[in-house]
Amino acid sequence: MKKKKILFIASLPTKKFNFDGERNKSRDILNALKQTGRYRFSIIDLSKNKIFQMIKLIVLHLFRKFDYIFVSKCIVGGSLALHIINKINKHEKKYFYIVGNGDYGLKDKHIYYDDIKICDHIIIESEEVKQSFINLFDLDKMHIFPCLKPYYELDVVTKDYKPNQPLKLIYFSRINPDKGLGDLLEVVIKINSKFEKPILYLDVSGGVSNEPGIKEFNEKVMKICESHSYLNYLGMSLRINGIESYKQLQNYDLHVFPSRFKQECAPGSILDMFLAGVPTLSAKFPSYSGLLSENDSFLFEQNNLDDLEAKLIYVYNNSYLLNEKRINSHSEYYKYTDKAFISFLKGINLY
Repeated sequence: MKKKKILFIASLPTKKFNFDGERNKSRDILNALKQTGRYRFSIIDLSKNKIFQMIKLIVLHLFRKFDYIFVSKCIVGGSLALHIINKINKHEKKYFYIVGNGDYGLKDKHIYYDDIKICDHIIIESEEVKQSFINLFDLDKMHIFPCLKPYYELDVVTKDYKPNQPLKLIYFSRINPDKGLGDLLEVVIKINSKFEKPILYLDVSGGVSNEPGIKEFNEKVMKICESHSYLNYLGMSLRINGIESYKQLQNYDLHVFPSRFKQECAPGSILDMFLAGVPTLSAKFPSYSGLLSENDSFLFEQNNLDDLEAKLIYVYNNSYLLNEKRINSHSEYYKYTDKAFISFLKGINLY
């Protein structure tokens, strides 16, 4: 069988930047496409020198014939790539996986909506994003697939939870105040002070970007962790690197996702916990119901520290619920494997 040619455009993880959602999602999409063995790839990696990559994009598109263009980016950078491609005016089938919450919070940026309209298929992460685009793009072109993760055969690890047993929590997102980490630290300290003993132990895991404000926040987080025995700063020492990483995650009782982030849509860390079979206590970000339910997760009102505190105490007092949610959260994982994504692509004629 002759392989089809794909020009794949994305920002992919680097040694320095391997912790943000967009890069990791794009890597997983690319790996899923590679697994089919049906395609020959030319890759534009916008994590590298962007000017050089844009020149490479123009040259490749001018002098090579592709069957498909696949863009996996946030709407700003992705629509710019499509704009450049459409200027050359070839007729490949175009797929755009819009990473993130559509154009929410980005309308002050330049977005090439007309170039997105030309795509044959637009993949988005939630029903909320679809509704926000309903007057912009053809409804039949829009398809929802929130996120994907590699397929692993991994058994759920249940635990013998006893009353008044301390719980081991993990924060597994970027070290960023918009992700709600400051709120979580404040609430865990408050709860342990109220109980006059540590009932919650929290590991903080995540990468740090280069913005000065973020670096300052990270230093503050490290100092807070150093001053409390039940807080443990891991930084990037715990990261996803195959099935053994997920086995390591299974040691935790609860993943806490306290995000305040405006563009939150389909967080990869929640899918990581589905895979590991670790239940999540999540803020009710706008599209949370597309991924999470009371059947598999615990939920609190976004930006409400009192509710976060109440729900953490509830989980501690009702730890027997954790095993059922460990099983149910892992069951959700199978909706989002790379195998499920490949089946999804068959339905939109990319296979």
